[in-house]
Amino acid sequence: MTRILLTYILPLVLPALVWYLWHQFRPQRPGEEKKKGWQAAPVPQLAVAGLILLVATLGAFAVLVGGDPGEVYQPARLIDGEVVPGQHSDAPGRN
Repeated sequence: MTRILLTYILPLVLPALVWYLWHQFRPQRPGEEKKKGWQAAPVPQLAVAGLILLVATLGAFAVLVGGDPGEVYQPARLIDGEVVPGQHSDAPGRN
C-alpha cells in the first residue's frame, strides 16, 4: 500500500496540495478578493503538473530500481513452510 501511495497517488496529488497550501497562506493583496478553496484553482494546469510528476516518478523507478542488466529475478517462493523473499541472481550459464 505504501508503494502505491508513494509512486502513484502522491505524485498526482502533490501539485494540487502545494497550490492549495500556497493559496491559503499567501498574503492577500490590497483590493484583491480572495476566492475560497478550490474555486480559484487552475485545475487543468494542476492535472498536467501531476501527470508530468507521475511520469517522472515512474521513469525514475524504472531506471533506478531493480537488478543489473543480465540478472534474473527469482520471485518469492515457499520452501519447507518458509517464505524465501524474491532476489536477483546471475543468469544460468553466465560467468
